[in-house]
Amino acid sequence: MQKFLITLLFFCSTMLSQTWQHFDTSNSSLPGNVINSIIFGGDGVVWIATDNGLASYNSDTWKTYSTTDGLSSNLVHDLLFLTGENNLWLGTDSGSTDFMVNGDLITSDPEYYNKANENILSNNILALGIDQRSNIWLGTDAGISILLQSGIRNITVGAPNIGDGLKSNIISGFAVDAEGQINVATKNGGISRFNVDEVDAVSSASIVEETWSALPSDSIFAIHIGSDNVSWFGTEKGIVTFLGGDSKAQSNWLAYYHTGNGLIDNRVTSITEDNAGNIWVGTKGGVSYFNGIEWNSFTTDNGLVSNNISTIAIDADNNIWIGSDSGLMELSDFTVDTEGNNSLPEKYDLDISVYPNPFNPSTNINYTIQESGKITISIFDLTGQKVKTLVNEFTSKGEHQKKWNGLSDNGEQMPSGVYFVLLNSKSSTATQKIVLLR
Repeated sequence: MQKFLITLLFFCSTMLSQTWQHFDTSNSSLPGNVINSIIFGGDGVVWIATDNGLASYNSDTWKTYSTTDGLSSNLVHDLLFLTGENNLWLGTDSGSTDFMVNGDLITSDPEYYNKANENILSNNILALGIDQRSNIWLGTDAGISILLQSGIRNITVGAPNIGDGLKSNIISGFAVDAEGQINVATKNGGISRFNVDEVDAVSSASIVEETWSALPSDSIFAIHIGSDNVSWFGTEKGIVTFLGGDSKAQSNWLAYYHTGNGLIDNRVTSITEDNAGNIWVGTKGGVSYFNGIEWNSFTTDNGLVSNNISTIAIDADNNIWIGSDSGLMELSDFTVDTEGNNSLPEKYDLDISVYPNPFNPSTNINYTIQESGKITISIFDLTGQKVKTLVNEFTSKGEHQKKWNGLSDNGEQMPSGVYFVLLNSKSSTATQKIVLLR
């Protein structure tokens, strides 16, 4: 079987330019060097949660906020920003605080949510989330408190009327998938997935745990649902992706580790996605990013001020913001070489899209040719092996469509997994990642 040149199809690790900025208490107004969370508000304002207060950064202007400004505690674990309402939520070790903001200014008195005034489970708020019905989820060290339209709903291990519920009360993160389920990451309890219906009834959909899935550990420290609805789970033993379908089927999972895959460290703390679809992973040993086929990394040897990463966030301009135990880092102007040139191509004469994606049993590949000529369309697996040639002929310019039914050139049914569509003309190449679910 033919194998294509991966470093041409996927942006290789040869970095052309990168600009680093480093911020800590000695060169900025950061109130603390331990960065726990980063989020972006209106007008591109960066909000930073630290171990000693809250900071905002806006066009080189810093502002800091502490308990004297209304925070319930200076130890801020997590942040949540509601864009439409300009609400900034803080999770601290003394409850949750909700502010109205305008740019980098707090413009309202705080609203407090704690055990004393709202009967939440614990004041130690470790994670914040929001579901598709705009209910706020507070993840604590004693379970979940949900701020429903109808009131507070508390969920703990063994709580009635929610199916399997939780297997651990220590909550580390939330993420909503395309089906509207809110995925809850826990320490020592795997992943719990909940539904919220139109009358604020919370029900448990399922639990994913190490004993019968591909999770390397039941301690989940990071969770992310990608733009392609692929789920990413970070543990202290590596990172896994769930492609969808039956979570008990090992073929629906992919795993990446320090040994054998290129992940910089198995102790994963943060996962996010940039504007180009690359996955960025913070670990206790540095930062790794994944372009769909290979991992590349940053450490203190090539840009970081600390390898102990706590959080990563991507702004609208695709700048990478990285929080550590030694301050804040911003990576900007980050480009890579695709063909040994000093810039990325500005315009392609090919365009490709795939729908549905993920798919089963078939998907439609839509492509546009700006100039008539011979083209090829091929399907490759994650190892770079070509499994199917769909088109190899002269094609007139314009819009076209081709269907792939998940079969190889030999008529074999391909297994669940990630594949790549490669469209080649005389002068250009276009690619699209696709996910097959069986």
